[in-house]
Amino acid sequence: MNVVIDAATAADVPAMVDVLVEAHLPTEGLVDHLPSAIVARAGTSVVATAAVELYGDAALLRSVAVACSARGRGVGARIARAALDLAHRHGARTVYLLTTTAAGFFADRLAFRSISRDLVPAAVRASVEFAVVCPESAEVMVRQLGPAPALVLFACVQNAGRSQIAAAFFNELAHPTRARAISAGTRPAAHVHPEVVTAMREAGVDLAGARPRPLTDELARTVAFVVTMGCGEACPVVPGVRRRDWDVPDPHGQPADRVREIRDSIRREVEALIATEGWA
Repeated sequence: MNVVIDAATAADVPAMVDVLVEAHLPTEGLVDHLPSAIVARAGTSVVATAAVELYGDAALLRSVAVACSARGRGVGARIARAALDLAHRHGARTVYLLTTTAAGFFADRLAFRSISRDLVPAAVRASVEFAVVCPESAEVMVRQLGPAPALVLFACVQNAGRSQIAAAFFNELAHPTRARAISAGTRPAAHVHPEVVTAMREAGVDLAGARPRPLTDELARTVAFVVTMGCGEACPVVPGVRRRDWDVPDPHGQPADRVREIRDSIRREVEALIATEGWA
């Protein structure tokens, strides 16, 4: 099963609810934390969910569930790790969770340990899961996270070619505890360009499930480094955020050989950036 971890959208909510109900997990409060929720997609189907509620340097991991059709394939551990990475990028240093049936999984696969409720920060204890939904008998678990990796934003116009290529190569080549990449576009397309998907598949990277996202001032303020590729004055300028511009042609509509040349050029730029910044 080819599974892609992706940010959840409002359109995913009904499928996410179905997965949670099938797993006998609560759905209350899920929509309120949709911006920090993720899904695992197999083709067009949502087969797993996870979310984090963010409370300063603490986070609550919730809604980790896998559809029956995708169980036994490591999807649960994969999406839970992706949720922890999401919490880490948003500055969380400690992650808490509640569970009635999966303490062994979270301890063995994700290094959580059991603690008393009294040790949980008041803000987390005031969450819907702690205060209303989960029974008092639910086990409370915690995991400490290390220093957050630097978050690098690759930006172009449609987030359907250059920035997708750069972010994918960056996350493949950079050490995940030192830096991670996201991508966005000033006028995002509906999907990644097919010629880019094909060229990246040849390089061993699957972008078929990637979704272009809008580049906003708010998103730019969450990152430590911005690399722009053709979005010009439309790209946000955030004080204190380092920025570099790469003169990279748009691969959209180009012949296959030209797309490969652009792909390989971007990879070389990414390799040089990682080496220069010490992110390998």
